Amino acid sequence: MMTTMTNPADLSLLERTFPRVLERIVLLWPSPMLETYFTELLFDHRGSRAGFPQEVMAELIFLHELYLNVLRPGVSFHPRWF
Repeated sequence: MMTTMTNPADLSLLERTFPRVLERIVLLWPSPMLETYFTELLFDHRGSRAGFPQEVMAELIFLHELYLNVLRPGVSFHPRWF
């Protein structure tokens, strides 16, 4: 687990339900490889994935925006479905 908190209620939904995804984001930050990982997470290129729950997707999009704003200021992410 990524955190030392003992109360699961203090964890984000992403951390509670997909801890390995969050761990990989942390490991790749700030590598350019993180952009590729976000693309894999946010877009289904195979057409067979169930996808993330809406709340988890919102957290992933937030983290992606944070990544872009910290490492590539002025670049923003605007998915076509919003």
